[in-house]
Amino acid sequence: MLVNLAFRQSFLETHNGQAAYLAFLGYYGLCLVVTWAFYLRRSAHRLPGV
Repeated sequence: MLVNLAFRQSFLETHNGQAAYLAFLGYYGLCLVVTWAFYLRRSAHRLPGV
């Protein structure tokens, strides 16, 4: 539902969906960075072999 609202607002303001696509790409990029920082990054606090 949020995706539909974002596309509708983008089309109303700019008459195309590019703004919505850019917002989604930015959000997914942020999610990627947060996932890497909290779950995938090597840490000195990890147990050996984990």
